[in-house]
Amino acid sequence: MPEISDEQRDLIGKEGPPRPAPYAVNEAMAGFWCEMVEDPNPIYFDEGYARPTWLEHTFAPPVMLVTWGRPRVWPEEERPESMFLRLQFAGYPGTLAVNATQESFLPLRYGDTLTMTNQIASISEEKTTRVGTGHFVTTLDTFRNQFGQTVGTHSFTLFIYRPWEEGGRRKVEGGERKVEDGAAREGAPTEERMSSISLPLTLRRAIQAVAGTRDYYPFHHDERFARENGAEGIFFNTMFLQAFAGRCATEWFGNDAFLRRLEIAMRGSNYVGRTLSVEAAASPVHEEDGHRFVNIEGTLLTEDGPTTGVKWVVELPPGR
Repeated sequence: MPEISDEQRDLIGKEGPPRPAPYAVNEAMAGFWCEMVEDPNPIYFDEGYARPTWLEHTFAPPVMLVTWGRPRVWPEEERPESMFLRLQFAGYPGTLAVNATQESFLPLRYGDTLTMTNQIASISEEKTTRVGTGHFVTTLDTFRNQFGQTVGTHSFTLFIYRPWEEGGRRKVEGGERKVEDGAAREGAPTEERMSSISLPLTLRRAIQAVAGTRDYYPFHHDERFARENGAEGIFFNTMFLQAFAGRCATEWFGNDAFLRRLEIAMRGSNYVGRTLSVEAAASPVHEEDGHRFVNIEGTLLTEDGPTTGVKWVVELPPGR
């Protein structure tokens, strides 16, 4: 079994140079984002609505954070070195998102200009899963605004792998991760079951998701590529799931609830032609340093079963 090289180990914990986001935080891109998951929250665009709230101004959906940092695909520009791109796993052509965690510290105001830095947080030894053999790599992106303030962080765990060949060995050796069903549990009277929200996963919505998230990875738009690399077909990306989870948070707790932390764990693919829905339950509101928070655990699922475990931490307006 191939081991991680010393050169790869040396990358762990090292932060790359700052990279400016190609676009300032703007309403047009936020509008595309909301359109793709049918998020109707007026606090993102209606200044008259937002000003009387505790958040005081309009702002972009918090879970858009990583989208602002995605580089232009044209014209080609010289880009600062990415720590992730320095990883060389020869013979591992596939990449799948496994887990993602975002923390939001400040609202993203329209007109903010962001910079991001990237580091490799961890690299696993080689693992064998249902899709192939490879390494789990966790990256950490830190985003700062024009004032040098850290507005948020985003952590990704990716599986960089060699897909199974037709008729090849498919025994799992320990790298495959299980679905964590965080939906409402029987016998938990202190939890409040959240209302169900659903969204049809049409081909048109898949196109919206590619444009709205600026994620052009072929799994999300190229049917042939997806099938040749072990998928049933086109499936929706991580940022789309984050957008849907963000919509759920404000529909449940109010337009001026602020999503502080979102963890998602991908356990299955969300394919075109299915319907995405959510099952979740919330713990009682608790206070920390004068702020009011609610923790929610749940599951995103389609007709194929549970696909994504989700944990939310939502800050509520003072006094709610």
